[in-house]
This record gives sequence, structure tokens and C-alpha cells, in this order.
Amino acid sequence: MSEVRYERQRTSKRGWKKETPKQTLQNYMQIDDIERNFTYHAPKNAEQVKKYEDIRAFAKTFSIMLAQAVPNSSELDNAIQKIEEAVFWANAGIARHE
Repeated sequence: MSEVRYERQRTSKRGWKKETPKQTLQNYMQIDDIERNFTYHAPKNAEQVKKYEDIRAFAKTFSIMLAQAVPNSSELDNAIQKIEEAVFWANAGIARHE
């Protein structure tokens, strides 16, 4: 008997949607993906390093602007944390796929 999972679906009005086994298999990461995601990726060239620096500089400027415009609050903390996450994922995308 094949495995059937239930997941919360944003588009479902009832909340839960039964997935077909084919959909379930596509949701699991492949071993190659896991290997790639948990391996250190040193910058390959100066161009990659420049991209990382540009992303961090833009995020820093945006974070400073927010800190000056938004009252000190949990909302400000959350906004800056999301910028940090965006930097992380952007850098991960460069490291993993270039």
C-alpha cells in the first residue's frame, strides 16, 4: 500500500488535502539535494565574492533605513530578521547553483 500524506494547503478552503502518491514522492528531497545543501561551497571566483558583498551592502543599507524610519519594536526586529534571511537564501542560491 502506498503512503498517503496530509498537508496543510493554503489554497484549500477545507484546510486538508489528500495527496496522491506521485505528489508525495516529489515532495521528498533527493540525496543529491541534501549533499549539495549541507556541503560548504567556497566562492569560486572574485565575481561570486562581489555578488555576496553587494547583497550584504544593499541589505545593510535597507536595514539602517528601516531602523531610522520604524519605531523600535518587535515589528522592526522581524523586518530586519527577514532581511537577514533573504541575504542568507540569496547567498545560498549563489553558492549552491553557480
